[in-house]
Amino acid sequence: MKIFKTLIYLFTAGLSLWLFASTAQAQSYWVSDPDTCPQTYSGQNCTPYNVCGLNGGTAQCYDTSVLVPPAGDATSNTNYSSAFNGGYILDCYALDLAPDPYCNNNGAWWCDRNETCYTTYHRNTTCTGGLAASFTCGVCRATYTYCDGSYEDADGCEININVSNCSLLGGGYINLNNVVDGSCNCNCKTDFFDCNNDDGDSNINTGNCEIAQGDPCIVDGLAGVYNGCECVMSTQYFETGTQARYSTSTNLLWGTQYGTGALAKLLSNNASTTGGVFYIGNNGQVGIGTSAPAAMLTVGYESGSQLLVNQSGVITAGDWQGSPIGLAYGGLGTDFSAANGILFVSGGLASASTSLSIAYTDLSVNAPLQLAGHTLSIDTSGNWSGTIKNIDFSDTLDENALWIGGAGATPGELAAGAEGTILKIVSGAPVWSATGTLGLASIDHNHDGVYEPLISILPLSK
Repeated sequence: MKIFKTLIYLFTAGLSLWLFASTAQAQSYWVSDPDTCPQTYSGQNCTPYNVCGLNGGTAQCYDTSVLVPPAGDATSNTNYSSAFNGGYILDCYALDLAPDPYCNNNGAWWCDRNETCYTTYHRNTTCTGGLAASFTCGVCRATYTYCDGSYEDADGCEININVSNCSLLGGGYINLNNVVDGSCNCNCKTDFFDCNNDDGDSNINTGNCEIAQGDPCIVDGLAGVYNGCECVMSTQYFETGTQARYSTSTNLLWGTQYGTGALAKLLSNNASTTGGVFYIGNNGQVGIGTSAPAAMLTVGYESGSQLLVNQSGVITAGDWQGSPIGLAYGGLGTDFSAANGILFVSGGLASASTSLSIAYTDLSVNAPLQLAGHTLSIDTSGNWSGTIKNIDFSDTLDENALWIGGAGATPGELAAGAEGTILKIVSGAPVWSATGTLGLASIDHNHDGVYEPLISILPLSK
């Protein structure tokens, strides 16, 4: 029993000593002027020096008049003393790792925040190097930003990142479950969604976020809950004679066929005569009006008169408004690539033929036929006129006269040359030449030394 009491006494004494030491160690004595540190502590006197640190209740004495704040600036958001409001301060009772002095935080002192910088402007406090209790308001605190163009204005860093409501951004945002991020974007709170796209960006995670995950919803009278922006209701069984209703972003009805049977087959009682059949085969071929599709898509129930579309999307058989499409269909129009001949339209039907007959067509200068860059006009009576290589033909000329020259030419005439020129034939064409004499070939008909010219000039008569 005595041993137990002794243990209790020792434990109590030890606890008291620990509490005393902790209390002594936890004490602070903040000053901005080191000379104002106390000279005595708990019966201990440091005169003429000052107390600069407590080591287990023992005062450490030091000439604090030589202590100065750090030369460089420092940033803080910590309130060390309510007696001071920003700038470098010193704790006379602190005990750092570097002896002599013990109380200057290893030379760094303590940078105390300013409450206006911290609370009103949401900015860091910058302690001025080399000066005690001197500061400026710095940039935004880590969890704040500004979206109005400046953090140095009256509201400072007005946005608490991912906390402030988007109404601070203006622009039509209202207090509907949204927050502003560090880039001044309006985002929905966690598990809230903008499903009516009232901010116009097609993003359900931004804007005025009116829908909460798991909120109740109703679709066509059926109750469900929101999963994102989708109202999801309980699944329903398909039942004959009953409309199955469901709301989902996945397939309304789906399954996997592991056997060789068809994927789906719906038909009416008289399907064989009415074509009331919708069929999807195991290979994906679809039949409308038939349960035996002959292509990827088969429409119609009369074999030989069906519209067939192959796996490449090409129509391989069928009628187009009653007119045969044939074996080749292009997709941009009827394809006649398999045919030879001239394409023409007769009676509204386009065909290809080896000959072309154009009836009731008057080719004129108003609707010319271009031949090798020149114009030839043919009327409905078969008369034709035009210019081919500067030779004009006209149905109005007497005796089919040939007009030579360009515009204003006269029939059978060659314009006179300049005075002193003669007419010559050069390469089969008549030309005027500046040669002063005209040579004529001659022959001695009688072999008597008398030569006669090989030319006869007779009067022109009609």
